[in-house]
Order: sequence, then structure tokens, then C-alpha cells
Amino acid sequence: MRRGMTALLDMTDGTHASWHDGNLGVLLVFDSYDVASVLSAWEAAEGGNLMALTHMMDWLKGFVQFVDYCVTEADPGPEDQ
Repeated sequence: MRRGMTALLDMTDGTHASWHDGNLGVLLVFDSYDVASVLSAWEAAEGGNLMALTHMMDWLKGFVQFVDYCVTEADPGPEDQ
């Protein structure tokens, strides 16, 4: 992932984040199991299930770490050098 890339996000080539005009675009890819798991955990967490809430918080922690990497560790594009 590089800042300033104009390439589209692509599920098949591993381009899951890209900076364009100062905006970070992120592509989330879920298989059917992951979709069902996240939605089920969300619903259970809303109902007070603390284990499901923990599952959702762990998922969000991983997502925030990914975004943090995109912001702090990604190679800068030409406009940032």
C-alpha cells in the first residue's frame, strides 16, 4: 500500500488499502462464514452476550491496527516525499 496510488482496490491482487487525494480507502473482504460470524456476534453482543462482545472488540482491534499501519507505516507516495 502506498500513499497517492491511483490503482483501484482489488480483492484478487491484495490491494486492500489505498490513499487517494488524502483519503484512505479500505477494502474489506469476507467469505460467507466470516459474514455470518460477524453478524451473529454483533446481534448476540447487542443482546448482552459478553463473549460475543469480546469477539467483536477483538475484530475491531485488528481493524484499527490495520488502519494504524496504513496511516503510520505505509510507504509514502510521491506527494508525501
